[in-house]
Amino acid sequence: MGCRRVLGVDDRAAIMAGVNAGLSQVRIAHLIGRSPSVVCGEIARHAGPDGAYRAEEAGKAARAARHRAKERVLDRKRCRGRSVVRGLFGLPVREMVS
Repeated sequence: MGCRRVLGVDDRAAIMAGVNAGLSQVRIAHLIGRSPSVVCGEIARHAGPDGAYRAEEAGKAARAARHRAKERVLDRKRCRGRSVVRGLFGLPVREMVS
């Protein structure tokens, strides 16, 4: 545990089988060697409107989310970006970045 590898096809299939068998999320996490929070988040993000978790659909949605363009915080908050650049180059920073 503690590794940031993505869930694979086998992991998602095991999660689906565990959910269908009525296992707890903690038990499923132990069986696939992942953190319970990973399993909980996966089920919460990819459960369908009927509440069912489908591994194939979850994999497709996760792949799409990984490949979409993401906005960087420094681009979104211009003043923070300027403060970081000033700090990197040893220039005086007028405001605290928190």
